[in-house]
Amino acid sequence: MPVCVCPMGVSGRLCEVVSDPCAIHIICINGGTCVYRPLATPSAYCLCPIGYAGKSCQIRPRDPCTPNPCENSGRCTVSSGVKGYECKCQGPFTGDNCEIKSRGSCLSSPCRNMATCIEVPPHSFTCHCLPGWQGHYCHVWSGKPGVCSTSYCSGRGVCYLGQDQKPLCRCQQAFGDRCEFTCGKSQSGLVPHPAECTLYVSCVWGHPYVMQCPRHDLHFNPKLQTCDWHARAGCQLNINIMDQQYAGVLWRIRT
Repeated sequence: MPVCVCPMGVSGRLCEVVSDPCAIHIICINGGTCVYRPLATPSAYCLCPIGYAGKSCQIRPRDPCTPNPCENSGRCTVSSGVKGYECKCQGPFTGDNCEIKSRGSCLSSPCRNMATCIEVPPHSFTCHCLPGWQGHYCHVWSGKPGVCSTSYCSGRGVCYLGQDQKPLCRCQQAFGDRCEFTCGKSQSGLVPHPAECTLYVSCVWGHPYVMQCPRHDLHFNPKLQTCDWHARAGCQLNINIMDQQYAGVLWRIRT
């Protein structure tokens, strides 16, 4: 009398009893795993990895970052969260989709006595004081600095004499050695700072926000539009001066 040798998951004299559907009936692809629960309906199914769906994990949903759900020039990255993506917001914008324009640490003008406020991500700031002033908010008078003509700073900043008695500028809503550069009335985007590799400028409809890279060994990379290792960022501040244009804004960059 013939005898049936049953494969794994099947039993009975004629191999008619399926004891584990995962062994013969359920095929999971794309890294899916078959789960067998005798009391459940269905008793066997594919448990799919993140990013796949369907009876056999054969369906890959669309890229959650296409089209970009992040507003106001925010950058989208795929994540394992509920939405499947995260937004990295630029400038003063916050929110899940960068839809909220926050006041920002510098918008309340915490720095006093014509000091320059620089945003330090994510929610802090630092004040660059004019000579003669010190303290976290540049509110403590420490001495009398030398002064010079405000016209030297293109009418957009305060002129003062440095330790070598050479005129220097502390710019207000402008940039450059003599405050000669601005974002422009309709300019938006990220551009390099004209004098500091670790700084960059977020122009939002013509209003400049000076931003600082999260670490001092990172430089702003204008090609990638983010802070990067200094060896890849390409920022050089030496002696010669040349004009370069980034995102429609003309900066004078030392190279």
